[in-house]
Amino acid sequence: MGIVSLILGGLALLVCWVPFLNVVTVFGAIGGLVLGLIALFRKFGSRALSLTGTIVSAVAFILSVVLIVIYTVSFVSAIDSAPDYDDNPSTSKPYSDPSETDSPDDESYPGDPTAVPGDPTPSAGATVCAAGTAIGFGKAGIFTYDDENQAEVTISDVKLNATDEMLNAYSFNDTPPDGYQYAIFSLTIKQLGADEFPAGATRAIFSGVADDIASSADIAVPPEPQLIFAPDLMPGESVTGNIAVYVPTSGAETGSLLLRNYLADNVCEMKVG
Repeated sequence: MGIVSLILGGLALLVCWVPFLNVVTVFGAIGGLVLGLIALFRKFGSRALSLTGTIVSAVAFILSVVLIVIYTVSFVSAIDSAPDYDDNPSTSKPYSDPSETDSPDDESYPGDPTAVPGDPTPSAGATVCAAGTAIGFGKAGIFTYDDENQAEVTISDVKLNATDEMLNAYSFNDTPPDGYQYAIFSLTIKQLGADEFPAGATRAIFSGVADDIASSADIAVPPEPQLIFAPDLMPGESVTGNIAVYVPTSGAETGSLLLRNYLADNVCEMKVG
């Protein structure tokens, strides 16, 4: 009995520090305490062994009870102090609620391009883009989409040597490959058709730049306003935003910009100078 008392008390003493599990060990401590007392008073076996088992079991019992109380109080306090998400819903919104805004698509942020209402008629001199035909600088090219809809695009401003500006605008922008530099183009896109036009989906590469080089500039971050965040345009609306491409370090002023949109049926080739 003394040996069993010491084993039960020792196990209870080791495990009583574990939350919730100490609820079980308290019974082991009680069993060890009872067996130790019986062995002690009836003089079963070694008195020293029985006394040791009794003391260890008693200490384990007291510690188990104290720790059960401490852990229970701490657990209840933690539950009471936790936020109630049902009673106190968060007021932050990951996106705008259409029922609370004038425009159902108003998800713009500071620095995003802003759509400007206007007349859905082509600008003077606007030309439908065709393969092999470069549209002069400052003139509008016309995308066609969904067979009967159109949207026009114009190069509003050009910065051919914009490498320093691009690298300062965003530290993760790649350094251009040898023989190339960043250029920033400000594009104005105007909706002429009856259906929405995704202006932000307009992409550009410089004519003659290989796709594997051009694609890395496609993910570069230009200064605001960035065309990629332009809203879908309704009839007559226009928007202006920046786009960045790689251009050769020499001779770029006589080249052309190739503009694509996933919705458009044609590619617009625009002269940059």
